[in-house]
Amino acid sequence: MATSRKNSRAKKTAKRLSKGATKTAPKNSSKRATGKVSKKTTKKASAKSAGKRTTKTAPKKSAGNSTKRTTKTAPEKSAGKATGKARAGGARLSADELRSAAIAAAFEICAEHGWASVDLEAVARRVGVSPMRLRSLYARAHEILEDCARRIDASLAAETLDADLSPREALLELLMLRLDALESHRAGVVRYWDDLRTDPRPGLRLAPCLYTSMEATLTLAGVRGVRSRDVAGLGVVYLAALRVWVSDEDSQRARTLAALDRYLLWAERAAHFCGRHEEGE
Repeated sequence: MATSRKNSRAKKTAKRLSKGATKTAPKNSSKRATGKVSKKTTKKASAKSAGKRTTKTAPKKSAGNSTKRTTKTAPEKSAGKATGKARAGGARLSADELRSAAIAAAFEICAEHGWASVDLEAVARRVGVSPMRLRSLYARAHEILEDCARRIDASLAAETLDADLSPREALLELLMLRLDALESHRAGVVRYWDDLRTDPRPGLRLAPCLYTSMEATLTLAGVRGVRSRDVAGLGVVYLAALRVWVSDEDSQRARTLAALDRYLLWAERAAHFCGRHEEGE
């Protein structure tokens, strides 16, 4: 079997080499012929030979891509071509695809320049759509992050958890899945978290969205009688785990998992203590 595979590979490489030789041979011969003509003939003859060269190379379709790249070397032409492709690609995006592209672009810009540089105009340029079309989906840049959180909530709602899991184990699973959903935007999330140290206002705008997400997480975990303090407590646990996740360089995020398990245990004990305290009152 190994010898047959080697023979087949050798035959394929031989065919590629033979094809490459047949394709390159006429080009080299034409170049040599034109070089001889240019030395022996006069200026009129060279002009005629140049005309012949253009007529010969024009109908070749295989070299069409290379000729387009070499002829349009001006910066304004190349930039216009790039923006034209981006706009054409962005115009074909559906609303759902545009939302996904806007989320990815926002985190990319944040990773490169910080969240202060993220606005709808910059995101629209990165995606390749007009700012007007992006404003039909979002009024402000922080709404892109809210949309990202809602998408994660929807993906968690579609998950099927083991029925034998306790509420704390279910919360551990759901919160780790939430952190795993941020892996594709990790560089942007890390930069966003670092920026909050100097300017916490963007994070405060997401507080209502965080509350909604934590409330939905408690419901999915099977926690009954969810109260506002339970939601707030789980939000603190999630943010503490996110802080560990930002600095966790392990690909398996083992340190994050251990910290989250520990935080949930503390929260569970605090909830039981508060519950017994209320019953005593």
